[in-house]
Amino acid sequence: MEEKCQFCGGNVKKKTVSLDLWKKEKLYIFKNVPAKVCEQCGEKYFSSKIYGIIDRLLKENLKPDETMVVPVLSFKKFVKETEAIS
Repeated sequence: MEEKCQFCGGNVKKKTVSLDLWKKEKLYIFKNVPAKVCEQCGEKYFSSKIYGIIDRLLKENLKPDETMVVPVLSFKKFVKETEAIS
């Protein structure tokens, strides 16, 4: 019996994904994380064991495998445009 997504009812399959996680104003990206992913809406499901491993890794302050630069844009610059939309 196939697992179904709790949100849309789509089929859920085992995959390896990336997980973006914010903790104390820092963004951490975990690659190659085992998950179950809805083929329809893309919702990701992680086991409690995976969350336990991630929690342990964050506490250990390990040296990252790689670092990337991420552009950050302030939405405040576009306030007039946003006010027109809402």
